[in-house]
Amino acid sequence: MVKFSSSPCYNVLMDNFEYLQKISESNRPVKKPSKFSQINGSLILKILVGGILASAILIVIGIVINTGPARATDVAQQLYLRINNVNKVISTYNKNLKSSQLRSINYSLSGTLTNTAPQLSSYITATNSGSKSPLAPPNDILAYETSMDTSINGALATAKLNGTLDRIYSSQIHLQVSLMLSLTSELLERDKDPALQTILDPFYSNLNVIEQSLNNYSDTSR
Repeated sequence: MVKFSSSPCYNVLMDNFEYLQKISESNRPVKKPSKFSQINGSLILKILVGGILASAILIVIGIVINTGPARATDVAQQLYLRINNVNKVISTYNKNLKSSQLRSINYSLSGTLTNTAPQLSSYITATNSGSKSPLAPPNDILAYETSMDTSINGALATAKLNGTLDRIYSSQIHLQVSLMLSLTSELLERDKDPALQTILDPFYSNLNVIEQSLNNYSDTSR
């Protein structure tokens, strides 16, 4: 291993080397951020912020569209159509049911639907007065409700022929009560109009009682 002495010559060389190194460093140009890079950074930041704001606005617009008056009207029209369809099912098959308990539940349900339908009809007509057919739901909802109504009536017609009407009817009507409760709850969430709440609050309460009765119903015809 070579050892360097600490002679004066060596010290002078080292001092000169350090001095030259300092001069070299002082003469090196210091890199400053160019205006171009500063502009790019600022522009990128503005684009990112603008993108975030645009996304937030789109989300808010989507929420307004989905929960606004037009959507609430669709749900109200769907509920009105469902009420009428279920009431027709009750009128068609109630007389053929063997269970007095099930017929009693039917009377309560029919009374609730019959009382609510004209009130809801008046409300929808008044709040949707600009439409030529204020009570008619959009085509997709109409198709869905028509398909459901056809399916229910087909199942009940077959059950009547097979002697299983009470059992099939109780399950079908129970399903419809649950679905009407869901639609009513959705409509109350979307539309806070006190006039609508006056109609739907007692309707929802009565449906809840009827659903409990259906829960407690026991089919003795099996």
